[in-house]
Amino acid sequence: MLVCASDKGAPGLCTLSGVGSAAHSFGPLVTKISASGKNAAYWKNLNYWPTTVPATLKTAKVKTLLGTCTNGEKQILYVLQYAPTSVEALWICAYLNGAKFYDAGGPSQAKPFPYSSVQVMDFWKNANTRMNAQALFSRITTQSA
Repeated sequence: MLVCASDKGAPGLCTLSGVGSAAHSFGPLVTKISASGKNAAYWKNLNYWPTTVPATLKTAKVKTLLGTCTNGEKQILYVLQYAPTSVEALWICAYLNGAKFYDAGGPSQAKPFPYSSVQVMDFWKNANTRMNAQALFSRITTQSA
């Protein structure tokens, strides 16, 4: 089971609704895996990008991935390098984490990201889930190496 810190710091279910809730009561037979993802400091190195991501995305503008947004006219790599704490960088990182560290068969230490890149984009496009997803991704997209 993927876990991450709730807004109170206690381990909680790593889901859009669970990350902010008190859902942190785990039985003895539950294997907890800390959800994690890489941040902009990691993804700004193009050598680390997943091979499943289209090569054209490396030079694309942010709007290609996220549509209308504040940094939409800037290149994705530019945002990762020079605006690493921006909302767009967080979502770009979540997208890349989903492409590289998500496993549809279930979480593992090697693949500890809770959502696929397709699911990440679905959360971005849905105004009802965007803020919860953003809160979740900000808690788990922290690793730079």
